[in-house]
Amino acid sequence: MEAMKEVSVAKSMLQCIRRRLSTKKVKLLPWLSCEAHSLLKGDPTLRLGSWTRGCHDIKNHKWVNEIASES
Repeated sequence: MEAMKEVSVAKSMLQCIRRRLSTKKVKLLPWLSCEAHSLLKGDPTLRLGSWTRGCHDIKNHKWVNEIASES
């Protein structure tokens, strides 16, 4: 029962975060690269990964490739 309550709380928090991202202007940190900024879109329809190629667009994004090559 406790696990179900935790899942419910997590879902509520996620919904709140999604709502805030889609309705408020997100202040981006200046030290993030342009590539990283391009991943952060408030409008869900403009976010990388929401297009027809889905996760392939994310995997092929320059910033993701740079992070993957560093590890």
